[in-house]
Amino acid sequence: AGITRHLSSVSSDRAALEERGVVIDGTQLVLHNESRYLCRCAECFGASSNQPLHTNDYSDVKISEVKEVQDHFISLHWDDGHTGIIPTSQTGAYGNGYKPTPSSRNYDLSLRKNSVQTFWGSPNSGVTKRFQYGDVVSSSEKTKEFLAHFMEYGLGFLSNTPHQPDDLLQILKDLKVTPYWDNMFGILSKVSFQSDPTNQAFNNQRLSAHTDLPYYTQTPSVYFFHCVAKRTGRRRELLV
Repeated sequence: AGITRHLSSVSSDRAALEERGVVIDGTQLVLHNESRYLCRCAECFGASSNQPLHTNDYSDVKISEVKEVQDHFISLHWDDGHTGIIPTSQTGAYGNGYKPTPSSRNYDLSLRKNSVQTFWGSPNSGVTKRFQYGDVVSSSEKTKEFLAHFMEYGLGFLSNTPHQPDDLLQILKDLKVTPYWDNMFGILSKVSFQSDPTNQAFNNQRLSAHTDLPYYTQTPSVYFFHCVAKRTGRRRELLV
């Protein structure tokens, strides 16, 4: 990754080597100031931008301790007080710890391949599977499981979500869903029954299949419907 040097390509003089950096396992030389500039820990390197987060001068910084050698990283402590990681392979070059490759199924779902999507004409146990909101947001793996289900069926149900009128924005944040944008009704379009509506969306009659506002703006890739209060007594309102 440009940070370590194999000893076969540098001087074998031990004193000269130690002046330049630290020898790892007798086979690689880690350079003092280069390693500090290229630290890939979360404090020094942006997970989203893939760019360094600081422009500090580390030209006089030296490695004071090798803390751990991993498959794709070496953990170091420098004499400026910082502990971080440097990559030793291309796998680790983008920082913040080793990120495993997604499963082949999730990768195919992200590409919307027909072979991993389920096309359905009527509700079934897979389509109507309910996920508990607390479980889904408890870990990245649970969130991925829910989003993979959504990508497979095109529909996902979350139960026991926060249920105040403006909580949908927090739900999107918890699910790590971005970006979102406002429309002619604002960030959130609130739909509730009106006794004398000017738009059929606000009465209590059944609506046929439709796409909202396709001519006003770019049609969103995902619609979130957040049920704040549900009418009881009828059970034919499962699908929106």
